[in-house]
Amino acid sequence: MDVASMEGVYSPYPSPTILLSSLRPSGRIAYTCAHELGHHFLGTGTARLIEIESHPSFQSMTGPELEADMLAAFLLMPKATVQSAFNKRGWRCDSPTPVQLYEVSCWLGVSYRALFIHMYRTLDLMDSRTADSLEKTTVKELKKSLLGDYTSGEVIVVNSNWLGRPVDMRVGDVAIAPSDCESEGECVTMNKSDGRTLFLATSPGIGKLYTNETEWSSFIRVSRAKYSGRAKFRHLGE
Repeated sequence: MDVASMEGVYSPYPSPTILLSSLRPSGRIAYTCAHELGHHFLGTGTARLIEIESHPSFQSMTGPELEADMLAAFLLMPKATVQSAFNKRGWRCDSPTPVQLYEVSCWLGVSYRALFIHMYRTLDLMDSRTADSLEKTTVKELKKSLLGDYTSGEVIVVNSNWLGRPVDMRVGDVAIAPSDCESEGECVTMNKSDGRTLFLATSPGIGKLYTNETEWSSFIRVSRAKYSGRAKFRHLGE
């Protein structure tokens, strides 16, 4: 829903339903949805708004809210999957750079901060010195370092390590891919510069990204910005 006053709400009656705000970043929407699914599967669901200030953080939560948040974290970021994502890229998960953490968060479909908090506070994969360095870096700074010109949309890092799930974008988002990457479909426009390829999401639809040299490919799905409606229809045109 195009609603600014909430993150998400779950109601078990008359049938299980989750409402999410489409005005949040994609990773945050996914986490909120997983949190509300936690209430559903744990049987603790009542019509309850998730406040912006408390999401996602385990520190101030107790009881059913903490249980739902932990379920969401481990559903979206299982320890073995997080470790595998870093290992496949040749990176250490106990001492990642901000850019490395950001790339893995893009692939997992979660926010930079959610992955950082989960790896540090829950999975115990990094020490406090590494955590302090990562926490000082903002997503805005990362976007600018990756893209140059700052954009209000999402900036997604895509390469041959992106396996197992489509690249999900919203109109206005930008995907950064290797220089040999091409696209099929009309949902993105392509621009090659500075030894890389930029894909700007321009219209709802489903397309494909691929490279000829490495024989890598991935579906790309673009939804409308500020979309209202059933989530499974968000990639369809008007």
